[in-house]
Amino acid sequence: MARYNLGARPSLLAAAALLTDYILPLQWHSAGVGALISAVPSMQRHTLSICIGILIVVTLVNLRGVREPV
Repeated sequence: MARYNLGARPSLLAAAALLTDYILPLQWHSAGVGALISAVPSMQRHTLSICIGILIVVTLVNLRGVREPV
C-alpha cells in the first residue's frame, strides 16, 4: 500500500527503517544481558536462557500491544 501512496523508493526506505526498528531493540537487550553477566559472572552459563527469556517477554508485550487509557 505504501508503494501506491508514496512511490517505489520512499516505500523501500520506509521498509528499511521498519526492519532497523525491529532489529535494534534486540541488540540493546543482548547488551543489557552482557552488562548483567559482567556484573554477576556466576550467571554466565545462563546467558542464552536469559536472552531467550527477554526476547519472549518483549515479543509477548509487542503482540499484546499498547492500550491507551480511556
